[in-house]
This record gives sequence, structure tokens and C-alpha cells, in this order.
Amino acid sequence: SHKAADSHHKAADGRVMRVQVLYFARARELVGGLTREDWDIEPGWTTSDLQVAVLSRHSALEGLLRTCAWALNEDYIDGPAALKDGDQLALIPPISGG
Repeated sequence: SHKAADSHHKAADGRVMRVQVLYFARARELVGGLTREDWDIEPGWTTSDLQVAVLSRHSALEGLLRTCAWALNEDYIDGPAALKDGDQLALIPPISGG
């Protein structure tokens, strides 16, 4: 009965979860105008894991991410949260008057 301790390996049945990342305002410009992007993730991922993945795909976001808010299913989060299949994670830059 060998269990994989590392949650970043696919589940034994090869199952992945699909979540969606939404980009707003300046973040949308930096990812080339994408409004939303589907991500296939492995069970056990948190919002932090997804944020790292988003940044590695879209390195242009790096400077902006420090000032952005994240919302999971329309609720603001201020720390890692567990992800479920079908979740939406939104990247919301600060609203500037400029």
C-alpha cells in the first residue's frame, strides 16, 4: 500500500481538475488580452500553487502580482485556499485613477 505523499503527482486514476483563472484590467493587458484561461490542475493544489503556475506562464505579471487581489469564486482571499474542480480564481489589479 504505497501512497504518494506528494500532492503534485496525478491521482492514481489520472484525474485532473479544471479551474478557470479570470484576468481583469491591467492583468488582462499583460496576458495579451485574455479574459479567462482554463487550467488543468492536480487534486490537492491550492490557490498558491495556481498563482505560481500563472506567473510561470505569464512572467509579465510579476510586478503587478504584488499589488493584486485574488478572489476565489468571487470571495476575496488573503492566503492559500484549497481548489475544487470548477473553481474560478480571479486576478484583480488595484483600481487606479490614472
